[in-house]
This record gives sequence, structure tokens and C-alpha cells, in this order.
Amino acid sequence: IRDFVAGTELYISGKPYGPAQFDNLRSHLEKYFLYLGSKELILSYRKPIKRVPKSNFLSPSIIAYLDFHKEAKGGKPTTITTWRCQLNRLAKHLETKLHINTLSTIEVNHVEHFISSRSYKISSLTTLYSALKGFFRHLYAEKMIDCDIAELLVSPRIFSQADIPKYLSTDELEKVLKPYESTPNMSEIRALAIINLMLFTGMRASEVARLKLDDIDWDKRQIIAKRRKNGKDLLHILPEPAIKAIYEYAIHVRPNHRPERNMFFTLRAPIMPAGIHGISCIVIEYFDVRGIQGGPHRLRHTHAQLLLETGGSIKDVQVSLGQTREESAMIYAKTSMARMRKYVVM
Repeated sequence: IRDFVAGTELYISGKPYGPAQFDNLRSHLEKYFLYLGSKELILSYRKPIKRVPKSNFLSPSIIAYLDFHKEAKGGKPTTITTWRCQLNRLAKHLETKLHINTLSTIEVNHVEHFISSRSYKISSLTTLYSALKGFFRHLYAEKMIDCDIAELLVSPRIFSQADIPKYLSTDELEKVLKPYESTPNMSEIRALAIINLMLFTGMRASEVARLKLDDIDWDKRQIIAKRRKNGKDLLHILPEPAIKAIYEYAIHVRPNHRPERNMFFTLRAPIMPAGIHGISCIVIEYFDVRGIQGGPHRLRHTHAQLLLETGGSIKDVQVSLGQTREESAMIYAKTSMARMRKYVVM
């Protein structure tokens, strides 16, 4: 059956099946196997079909550069994935918008045209510039291009303490934690589990998406966040509201017939582990229904703010958020004038 799904030419409305239609078909077949009561058939069929990404004229160079960055510089998997996506977007833009399909014809103004087409925040722009400058620096060192385009790209300057963290106000916090008046549905139970987890631990959306069942110690009420941004694991203690919300989701909503050990899954077919974008969308939708703006990072900022308001120090915030440097947590000193005088003026 796997060969059938992978190799058969299927059509819908006269057009060949796309990735979404194949995933939907696989999900329906899986439910049918579950109905037949054959776990062996499900497990033998479970292995997902690998999708081959579309190639472009930069594909060989991108692969070579990312392999070099991984092996020679120890690039993190998350960084490699992000840079691969951004460089492929560059190649698509050059091919479709500027009709460029050779390395020798790429100029700095073409790259700047691509950058200007991306509506990124300044923090995301710096990541994009890092990927582009590293890529073109590698091409120049390998003598694949004649001009060092990386030297001509000027990335925007970011001041680490420029912004003030946006946390939830007391009224907004009451709306977020307000219990449901009626029996919550599956989507609401999942959202409440994610909200409580991020609020009381300060976890990022990426850390929640990677959370496994094995990372939770129910008896000790502890949770380990793995594959974090700085590459170090972090232990969190779960308070009663968080452990209760997560337990209710795990018992009543989580699809326990799935072989993956991920904690959070999608609710609609095809059923699969929820990704970073999916976790973010769940939080944004939860906020939007309650008239609150922002996304998952507001919960992380609120966690830090609550810690400070209950007598915690900047050092406590650094430890709780798992930040490597204390300077990274100093931005939370700006949320109070008295705290700013204590940590900044002195």
C-alpha cells in the first residue's frame, strides 16, 4: 500500500495529486487500518514518504556551503534548516523575478532586490543577511564568483537593549487563564495546555514543538526542554495549573495511537506532530479570540515579568529562561523604572 501511495499516479478534478492530497489519503488509509484493528499493518505502513525538494540553479552550491558550515563550523541543525530555506527563496526569486539562472550573472543589486521583497522584522533581517553573506563569501573563496558580494551587503544594526519586552497586562492575563464556562472542545484543551506550559516555564514555541512524552516526569512534575536555541537542555518545574492542563490534554486529546513520542499533534487530517508554525498559530488564535495581540513570545516575556514582580532577580530570570549570558536578561530591567535605576543607572 505504501508503494501504491508513493508510486501511483492519482488525479483529483483532472489534476495530479499534490503533497496535501497524498497526506490526506495516507491519513484516511491509516484510520481504516485502525478500524480493522491491525496495529502491525499501521506500523509497517507508517514510514512517511520523503518529498524531494525542487532543485534550482543554486542547489549544488547551497548543499556544498551548508555541508561546509556544518562540518567545519559546527552549524546547528536549526540554523542549517533556516539558511537552506532562505537560500532556496533567493534562488527562486532570482529565477522567477529577475530571470537569472547562472552564478556569474548575480550582482549585489539582485540580492538587494530579493532582500527588499521580504517583509521581515529587523531581527529576522539579520539572520537573512548572515545566511546570504556566508553563502556568497563561500562562493568567492571557492572562486565560483568573481566579485565578493558579501562585502557589499550591509546588514542593519541591532541594539540588543533597544526594545522593551511586551508582556501580558493583569487584565490580559486574567483573560488568558480564565476557565471555560462550558465544556471545552479538543482544540481549546490543547491550546490551554500549550498556553500554561509556555507561561509557567518561559519555553519558546520551538521547544514546545520538540517536546516529547519522555521529557516529562509526571511524579516529580518536571519537564526537560531539549534541542534549545543555545544547544543546552533546561529543567523546568511545573506548577499545579500547568501539570493539570497538560495531563488533561495527554489523556483526552493527544492521539495515543501515533508511534511518534511528540506531545502536541495536529487535530485535523493528516494527523502529525505540530511544528513551530503550528504552535505559534495556536497561541495567536487563542489570543485573537480574547482580543489580545501578539504571539507565543509574549508568554515568555510575561513569565520573566511575573518572576521579577514576585521578588526574583535578573539572575533568576536568566536561569529560568535558560539564557547563556546575564546581559541577555538585562532587557527585563526596563519594564520597571525602579528596576531600571537599580540595574542600569547604578
